[in-house]
Amino acid sequence: APADDDEDAAEAADDGHDSGLGESDDDGDLEAKVRKAMASTEPEPVEPEPEPEPEVLKPRGELTEKLDAFAEATEDLCFRLSEHERRGGEAARERAALLEEQRLYDAKLSKTLADQAGLAEAEDYEGADALQVEVDAMKRETNLRSGRLRDLERAVDDADRENGERRRRHAAELRDVASWLRQFEADQRGGLAGLEADHARRADADAARVAAEQERLAMERSHVDRDAAHVADEFERMEALIEQQTSGDAARRNALAEQRAMKELELEDLRRRVAVLAAERDAVEAELEDCEDKIRLARSKFERQLQRLAQRDTMVKASAADCEREVALLEAERSRAADAKRTGEAEVLEKRRVADDALAELAAADRLAAASVVWDDDGAVEAPTDDDSGLHSLRVAAAEAEEARHEAAAARDALDGEASEVRAELRGLEERLPALEQAKKAAAAARNYKEAGALSKEAKALAATRGELEARLEALAAPLSEASAAVDAKSAAHAAARDALDAQEREADVAMLRALRTRAKALGACRRTLARPSKGAATRRVAAAAVALVRCARQTVDARADDLCEKRGLEEYDEKPPPSD
Repeated sequence: APADDDEDAAEAADDGHDSGLGESDDDGDLEAKVRKAMASTEPEPVEPEPEPEPEVLKPRGELTEKLDAFAEATEDLCFRLSEHERRGGEAARERAALLEEQRLYDAKLSKTLADQAGLAEAEDYEGADALQVEVDAMKRETNLRSGRLRDLERAVDDADRENGERRRRHAAELRDVASWLRQFEADQRGGLAGLEADHARRADADAARVAAEQERLAMERSHVDRDAAHVADEFERMEALIEQQTSGDAARRNALAEQRAMKELELEDLRRRVAVLAAERDAVEAELEDCEDKIRLARSKFERQLQRLAQRDTMVKASAADCEREVALLEAERSRAADAKRTGEAEVLEKRRVADDALAELAAADRLAAASVVWDDDGAVEAPTDDDSGLHSLRVAAAEAEEARHEAAAARDALDGEASEVRAELRGLEERLPALEQAKKAAAAARNYKEAGALSKEAKALAATRGELEARLEALAAPLSEASAAVDAKSAAHAAARDALDAQEREADVAMLRALRTRAKALGACRRTLARPSKGAATRRVAAAAVALVRCARQTVDARADDLCEKRGLEEYDEKPPPSD
């Protein structure tokens, strides 16, 4: 009956415990959480990796690629301008050498023609004929140099046109680059506001989600802590009930254990009483086993409650582990949100920097496009035009005088050739007439009158022919003298035209030198303006290309001015500006 009362009390205590912790809704929540935690430990299905998106050129790379292409085009233009200037200098030196050689050949040809005319007047026809070979050779050399000069001037004109076309194309490319930079900068600025708003919206959403999850986890943690406290209280109550019902047996068990220890000591010390002590020990062990059985029986009455407490302890631990896992996930989410925020801020900063760089490059491109001194054609700023300076009319007059001189010389050469032919025929007649006279006398002395008559008739015919040739030669004397005088007059006119042209060209060269030096100063000021640093520009490719282009133009202008000053001896008119960096 007492044992039944104890069991009823234990059942009542268990029922009371169930009504306290209760078969409440918390048990269902804990079981659901345990199942969720166990399910969360299962391997998640591996999602297939997304296919890599096609690589898109980023704004920084697009800006760099565009500016690098323009810088390379500018570098190529500078190289071609330098090469054109070098070839132009070589062509100018070759032209000057050809003109000097032509002038020397013209002077030598005039002298040789005068000598040939003098020999012809002195009837030294062999000497005059020998000089004709030199005259023909000098005419060929003069014609060759004239053709080479025409080819050289044509090549220089073609190179100038090609160079001007390159300048115009590069100016159009600069305008295209400036337009592209303007649109690119506007696109970057327009996308920047949307990007900042999108990143701010994402950051706010991440912060709200993290805060909500943190609040949920805090609530979940409080529930778990409450359940853990309840389980701990139940364990203490169970242990107190067990201790209450087994307190007498436990004390007796402890006393018997001590007594068994004493007996064992006595058994060891007193081997003589082994049998008695062994019997006593067996009796004590039997009684101890009976106590253990009673204790196990008492505990078995509370086995169901202990199992339920163990299950609830397991669920509480699983819930705590789930909370810890969710806390870790929350920390990972918070870290991801922070990384996304930093990435967004970096992206916005990079986009702003790209837009600032594009704006700086656009400013440099606008300054270069506005620098008319860079894009103006060389001929338009170096010297006055032919019509304004009168050079065109003087060059035409010099060319006409030279053509007239050549025509007069050709007419004189034709008359001189005809006179040379008449003189050659006269020399032949003069050589044949004495021989015929001697043959005629010999035939008459031999009384061969028939042959003497034929020889006399032939001699008379030759004499008549000689008279005709002498009359013809006398008739050619006046036209030949007039042709020589015309050649002298045309040569004098040509020399006067050349002197006037040289004087006017010197004035034009002085004006060209001053225009070149003025342009050099303007290019120096333009280079300093283009080299002025722009605020916030990390890389100034357009400015560097513009400075290189202006420096190339300045070097070209300085080289032309120095060459002109040295070639024409214009040092007294030269006002050379300081060299650029």
